[in-house]
Amino acid sequence: MCWIALASPAVISGEAPPTLRGVWTVLSKPQPLGHAYWPSDVAIDGEGQLYVADSEDGGRIQKRDRNGTWTLVASAGQSPDALKDLRTMAFDASGRLYVAENARVRQRDNQGIWTTLVTGGEGLWQVTYPSALVLNQDGTLYIADMYPEPKVLQREPDGYWDVLAGKGSEVGQVTRPQGLARDRQGNLYVADAGTQRIQMRDPKGQWTVVDVDAALVGKLGYPGSLTTDAAGTLYVGGYTEAYKSRLLRRDPQGHWSELATEGSALGQVKWSSGMVVDSTGALYVADSGNNRIQKRDTNGTWTVVCEALTEPGYFTGPTDLAVDSRGDLYVLEGDAKRLQKRDRRGRWTVLKDAQTAKVEFQLPVALTADPRGNLYVVDMNYNRVQKRNRSGKWELFAPTGTAPGETINPRDVSGDGSGNLYVTDGGLSGGRIQKRDRQGRWTVLAEAGTGPDSIGQVGAIGAAPDGSVYVFDWSENKSRLRKLDPQGRWTVIASQGTELGQVRYVGGMATDASRKLYLVDYSRVQVRDADGKWYLLAGEDSGTAGPASPSNITVDGHGVVYVIDGALSRVLCWTPQAKAQASATATEKKEGKR
Repeated sequence: MCWIALASPAVISGEAPPTLRGVWTVLSKPQPLGHAYWPSDVAIDGEGQLYVADSEDGGRIQKRDRNGTWTLVASAGQSPDALKDLRTMAFDASGRLYVAENARVRQRDNQGIWTTLVTGGEGLWQVTYPSALVLNQDGTLYIADMYPEPKVLQREPDGYWDVLAGKGSEVGQVTRPQGLARDRQGNLYVADAGTQRIQMRDPKGQWTVVDVDAALVGKLGYPGSLTTDAAGTLYVGGYTEAYKSRLLRRDPQGHWSELATEGSALGQVKWSSGMVVDSTGALYVADSGNNRIQKRDTNGTWTVVCEALTEPGYFTGPTDLAVDSRGDLYVLEGDAKRLQKRDRRGRWTVLKDAQTAKVEFQLPVALTADPRGNLYVVDMNYNRVQKRNRSGKWELFAPTGTAPGETINPRDVSGDGSGNLYVTDGGLSGGRIQKRDRQGRWTVLAEAGTGPDSIGQVGAIGAAPDGSVYVFDWSENKSRLRKLDPQGRWTVIASQGTELGQVRYVGGMATDASRKLYLVDYSRVQVRDADGKWYLLAGEDSGTAGPASPSNITVDGHGVVYVIDGALSRVLCWTPQAKAQASATATEKKEGKR
């Protein structure tokens, strides 16, 4: 074998990148009001109404009034007041809402008017990654800014700013502040995951480190969200040193106890990103990893206030997707450990979840289909590839091991349409690419090493109908996209970079019958045609209403592209404009005959 390096096509600076014309459509179902996908925070106003910040449709804030009715307060979008990367929120005593977003903090008054209090930047009175907010009774605002210069800011009601804590590991300094809380005595609490401690600043400005009852709960671990109740009890969300989620409580006498451990059962948590206590002393927890809000009353009873819908067509973390020869779409969900199918009529069904099959998923990350309708699922944690035939029977396709036909740390799987399958894995000493032909014979096409044909760490792979294979690999912090043709010759078709025709991290690839290559690269979708010309299908400069954060991709036999929008946990499709227009015309004629 030999390597051939080709320069990626350049785009003249200032010019818009070439795009392909088509129509984007959302196929998955949005979480309605009263349900939440990846909630990031909870808050309660002076009237006892509950507010939930979640990631549905780019971020939104819902309100549940005291009668249990849910309404929308704010959402993402194109308007000047739209939310942008919502993170946390808080109320002051006058009922004004404060939100921390990407590189800014804003206030929404009682008339619904938004005001920006602090903008993005690395200046002393600017923020880059505001991670927590809390307010004093007099309206003083406190902001934890986590990156790149960690600090805790104070904004007084008259608009005067001060830095209460700067970068460092001494008492009164912070390295990764993730939570803030105030008690009725005027003490400010700061959770610093970087130094694994909680500090308290008293009303006189004196800083101390909060003691931990080591005999009861061990080391504090990595504290995150904080809140307090009227009695002075401190609640702490975060991770243990083994990175297991948990909730802790410190009573006013300084005694610690554990309220919740990691898990999905009622009363367990998977990263409690926000907490608040209401006037009755009940604790509300934004249980992000379980896509729900939990409530713990003063008797210690847990209930679910709202959660994500999990019926067919709803998603909470899709990882890969595939289309079979009939045109049916399959979507794999890593967090939910299940597989869903959307038929050609748009009907969703669940083919497998943890309760409906003996074959378990642990961390399913990749999926493909062969011409016979068999599905292949890569399970990274179980170090194996499983196969599901058209009749629904599951079997082990590639077991754990290092021999040909076995896999260690598998990453991706792809078929070329002729029955040949390709699997990438991490191996024991680096990347490896294996091929299984139609006769069931396994061969190693490439593996890590120092020779001219060696590869680095491998991720996404895409097999083309002509027998070519596209592989994304990286080594020494340099990434690239390469092609292995049927004659065994390797070609570098995209080097590392941010221009069109360059790559940083390819999350998924697919090819079609016209020899186009589709790939997801960070926050964009690129297309390379048979002549080597690059196009932008989705991304910041594409001018389309496509995915906000594409994470994987596939394409069917008609050139319809299906994309997972990772940050919004949804599935979209892109239809070429000519096909979309033909479909619309056919629909109009059909409806005209009725």
